[in-house]
Amino acid sequence: MGAPIDPERRRYPPLARPSGNTRHEDALFAVFVLGVVLFSPLVIGIFDRGADATVLGVPLLFAFLFTAWAALVCLVAIIVNGAPDRPDVDTDTHRESSYGG
Repeated sequence: MGAPIDPERRRYPPLARPSGNTRHEDALFAVFVLGVVLFSPLVIGIFDRGADATVLGVPLLFAFLFTAWAALVCLVAIIVNGAPDRPDVDTDTHRESSYGG
């Protein structure tokens, strides 16, 4: 028939899980769980006091929803754009060497 297929020339190689990302994955999962809790009907019901309860002229429910949403977005941005959690990467040395200084 034909020559056997070389395992390194597979069309779709298996996805390798990068090492060192578990802290980021755990933190993102924690933010997801926090979002589920914050936007659950029980917690939203606490802040649903009608149009009479306001914060700086904004109804309390809307203020809570937008504040919680903004906090979740900021947390995800901090986690994703944070420093690498690999101990072998020294950011100060890397930064100096990349400028040739």
